[in-house]
Amino acid sequence: MPNSLALFALLVSGAALSGCNVYKASFLDAGGDAGQLGCRRGTADCDRNGSCESNLDSPMTCGSCDNRCLGAQVCNPSSFTCEGDAGMFDAALPDSALPDAGDASMDAGPVVCGNVPPPRPTTPDDIDVETHTWALKDIVLDQRGKWQDIGWNLDGRCTFDITDEHLCTPPTAPVPPLDGPGGVDNSFGQHILGLVAMFNTTFEVVAQRSMEEGQSIIVRLTNWNGMDDDPSVDVALMAAAGVRRPDGTTVPQWDGSDRWDVASTSFRGGNPEQPLIRADNAYVAGRMIVAKLPDRQPIIVPWVSTNSFELRLTDTTFTAEISEDANTLQRVWLTGRYGVIDLADAWERSGLCDGGALRALVDMEISEDMDVRSTPGTGGMGATCDAISLALEFTGYRADYGTLVTPEPPPPVECIPDPT
Repeated sequence: MPNSLALFALLVSGAALSGCNVYKASFLDAGGDAGQLGCRRGTADCDRNGSCESNLDSPMTCGSCDNRCLGAQVCNPSSFTCEGDAGMFDAALPDSALPDAGDASMDAGPVVCGNVPPPRPTTPDDIDVETHTWALKDIVLDQRGKWQDIGWNLDGRCTFDITDEHLCTPPTAPVPPLDGPGGVDNSFGQHILGLVAMFNTTFEVVAQRSMEEGQSIIVRLTNWNGMDDDPSVDVALMAAAGVRRPDGTTVPQWDGSDRWDVASTSFRGGNPEQPLIRADNAYVAGRMIVAKLPDRQPIIVPWVSTNSFELRLTDTTFTAEISEDANTLQRVWLTGRYGVIDLADAWERSGLCDGGALRALVDMEISEDMDVRSTPGTGGMGATCDAISLALEFTGYRADYGTLVTPEPPPPVECIPDPT
C-alpha cells in the first residue's frame, strides 16, 4: 500500500479541501473519479478546475457530469430533467432489449427502461450435443472510467437525476448514486473499487497475475445446440484447483491445451453431478449465455496480495458472449446485489480487517453508496438500501475439463495495513 498520509487525509477530509458545501459528501460523488472528490450530488468539478460548481442548468451536464441532454433538449433547472425533442435519440426501447416477461428468473420488477440481458429465444430446443469449458482470467477490478460499461440494469429503473424515482435510500445519503447509461447498476465498481484503486494502484495487476497463474474460475456449458440461439442450456461455475498439461507441466499457457482440475468443494458432497453454482435452465441468445445463478453461493476472486475476495451475491446473473469459433468468451459479466451483512464478512477474508482506518473508510463509503435492496421486489417509498450493486468483467479461454481434487487450504489472511 502507498505510504501516503497526505492521500489518506485528502480522502478523509475531501469535502473540506474542495471548498464545497456538502451534505457529508461521498468520496467519489458526482461521477466517481478523483476530479470530483467531495462534491455533493448536483454539483461537480466537471471541468477539473478544482472547484465544485452547480451544473444543474447546463444541457451538457444536467444535474451531473454524466447526464447529457440529447438532440435539441434543454435542461430544466427546476426538475433537473432534459426536456424537448431528442431527435434521432428519442426512440423507444426495442422489444429485444426487454427481459422475457414469461421468464420469472429474470424478473426484477417492472422494467421501464434500461440495459438488460436479451430475452430467452422462442426457437425450438434442438438436439443438444455440444459441451464446452472455459477458464476465466483478465478480471477488471480497477473500473475507474469503465464502471458504466460493465453490468446490467438490476432494478428496472433508470436513475439519471437526483429527482428520478429510486426504490431505496442509502443509510447515510439522501439519494442513491446515479446509474450509468442504460440504467447500469454498478455502484461497487464506481465507488468502492475506485477507492481501493486509489490506495493501491497495482491491485488489479496482482489479481490478474493470480488468475494468469491458475487461480481461475471454470465455466462449463453443456446441452448446447452449437447455434446462436438455444432456449435451454446448462451452465456451471467451479473453482479451479490446478492445471495439468500434455507435456507434464503445471503452469497454464492459455492455448486451449490446459487441463483444469476443479475443486471438490464446488460440488455438493463432492458429487461431480451436483455443482453448487449451476443454472440448469440457462439459455443462449445471439451467442450470449444468460444464466441466473443461485443466491449467496460463494464465488472466489483474487484480491490484494495473497488474499481473496468472496462474492456472496443475490440476484446473481452470469452473461458471456461466445466467439464464433467458441474458443473464447468475451464480456464475461458477473453481476448482482451484495448485501451489507455478507459484505462485512468478505472484507475480513480479503484483509480489510475490522478496526482499521481503511476499513472504516470503506464502510463509510458503502453506507453512502448502497443503491439496491438485496431482495428484488422489496424496495419502495421509505425503504432503506441494504445492498450495493456489483459487476465484474472477465475473459474466458478454451480449456479441457479435468477431475475433482481436494483444494489446498487458503493461506492465512493478511490484514492490509493502514497508510502511515
